[in-house]
Amino acid sequence: MKKLIQIVMISLSILLINGCNLKNETQNDNSSEKNAMTVNEAKSFLDADEANNGKDVTVTAYSWGYNNRVGGEIQLNLGDEILKGDQQANFSCIFKKEDADKIKAIEKDAKVIISGKISKGDGGIELNNCRIIQ
Repeated sequence: MKKLIQIVMISLSILLINGCNLKNETQNDNSSEKNAMTVNEAKSFLDADEANNGKDVTVTAYSWGYNNRVGGEIQLNLGDEILKGDQQANFSCIFKKEDADKIKAIEKDAKVIISGKISKGDGGIELNNCRIIQ
């Protein structure tokens, strides 16, 4: 009888530990989106303090399509809402030439999470050294 109680206690302990780990993994999967800024929040962040120029930020936004840049880089244009009509993109992420196929595979209006170093560019706000989070 003592052995049975020990087995039950060990089994319950294992189940409780696994349940906690599963909960933490689910929270970590969603944390990227929860910690990400919108395009407008990122613009405000950059405008708030000159020292924010060049800092790493994570943004969640909708793809407005891409442009090829001179030198082989690729620019992914982003907005807080799905692109409607002929809006001018004023927030973009600059990716290396090696990432071109991945960026071209992102559909227009797809929601993405991207990180990069924020700065003011010629056409608006840019994220440089970008990487796709989701």
